[in-house]
Amino acid sequence: DWNEDTPDEIKHAYDMVEVLDDYTEEKGVSVAPLCKAAGFQTVFHKQLEPKEVKHILKEEMFRFSHQVPSHILTGQEKPDAPKGYVELDPAATPPDLLEVIATANKEKATESSNADHGVTGP
Repeated sequence: DWNEDTPDEIKHAYDMVEVLDDYTEEKGVSVAPLCKAAGFQTVFHKQLEPKEVKHILKEEMFRFSHQVPSHILTGQEKPDAPKGYVELDPAATPPDLLEVIATANKEKATESSNADHGVTGP
């Protein structure tokens, strides 16, 4: 739970997500986690395991911090550009998410088109 009694360090923990559908008053919005791609600073891939999809209800919309501009990589940008992955704008990405990781997550990346990406708190 996130309220005025939540410690400040928890409020500053961010997760990147992709918004999967339009917001409705009744259902809120569904989001899928974005996982960091190994060897890149601002490249992520969507995790579509059904158990990982979260539903953010109207009452929890405050969990969204801001929308991060992004684009889908075509694989033509440079030799190691992973096709279908999402590259986020580094100026809008929280600093703690800019660290390059050395090993990839086991989840398989999926291609997507013109998706909205956001940052949520815990």
